[in-house]
Amino acid sequence: MLDNNKKELLENNSFLTNRNNAKKKVRFNEFRFWLFIASVFVGFALIVVLYFISDYSKVYHVAIDGNVSLSDEYIRELSGINEDNRFLLVSKTKIKKAVEKAELIESAKVIKTDGNLIRIEVKEYEVIGYASENGYSYLVLRNGDTVELDENNMYTIARVPLIEGYDEEGVKKVAKAFKDIDVSIIEEISEIHHYPMSYDEDMMELVMKDGNYCFVSLFGLSLLDNYYSVVSELELNGDNVCLLIDEVTNTYQYRKCPWEVSEDTVTDSE
Repeated sequence: MLDNNKKELLENNSFLTNRNNAKKKVRFNEFRFWLFIASVFVGFALIVVLYFISDYSKVYHVAIDGNVSLSDEYIRELSGINEDNRFLLVSKTKIKKAVEKAELIESAKVIKTDGNLIRIEVKEYEVIGYASENGYSYLVLRNGDTVELDENNMYTIARVPLIEGYDEEGVKKVAKAFKDIDVSIIEEISEIHHYPMSYDEDMMELVMKDGNYCFVSLFGLSLLDNYYSVVSELELNGDNVCLLIDEVTNTYQYRKCPWEVSEDTVTDSE
């Protein structure tokens, strides 16, 4: 009888009732909060999944800038990136390191732009010519280093001169001599031959793409900057003439070609 009365008193106690209700409300609010968090997480995860399985997440294009000796396709191949990669997952640092492994590339910069475009800007070592020795063909860089000629840089030889008549050390001397010559002038030379003369063992014969021949020492190459103005002034375009570049007088001297002098000598002796 006493226990029933106690139970009845407890049930009728408004304070205890309110406290129990408050606890239930707190637990419900906590459940609703975590349910909201879970819903947001699931919704976000769903959006991410839908984005990454759609074409909107893919790289739109990989653009290459600054390359001269290497093709766009080869640099893309080095980067390991194509239009199937997910744009947000592309690592600029990883691409930079991969591209800079190429011997002809001095540095690379990777830029991610709007529209899922990736631009790779490269700076190549400048090539001044190509040469062959004992069956080994290679490109000669302005800094004197050499890079093996292969299928990836082969078309470079169409714009730089062939260097002949030199051993490895001689090629380095030529590269050093061309260190400060503008690349636009170098690309107008078809061939560079070692052509020693009695007064200068290091004289060179430069076969120009316009058909003329220039004979110059390693120390007179800076005068090549005036080549076009001299040719224009003397009206020598396409005449296949020989010019002696004299660094002492800073002049171009229009002379008979060495082989013409030899022919005249033979004719006179006959």
